[in-house]
Amino acid sequence: GSGGECYWNQCQLPERKAALIVDVVAGTPAAAAGLKTCDLITAIGQKAVKTPSEVQLAVEAAKVGEPLAVTIERDGESQTLEVNPAELPQSPKRN
Repeated sequence: GSGGECYWNQCQLPERKAALIVDVVAGTPAAAAGLKTCDLITAIGQKAVKTPSEVQLAVEAAKVGEPLAVTIERDGESQTLEVNPAELPQSPKRN
């Protein structure tokens, strides 16, 4: 595995091809849209996603200020949430 097995176990989900949300930071567009820890992201817009890196690429490709449909699976049910991408605050550069 990829080291993510412990998260799947904590969420009591069978490991599968989807991106598991392990943390939602308060105040972010994801939190505002209603995404929760243990949600499975299965698609961003019209694009199916299977890994966290695919989710990140899809979100980075989205336009800031334009609503983005995020399809998730929660408690075995599929639903689509609308996320409004925002500029990320510039974090201090680390050496």
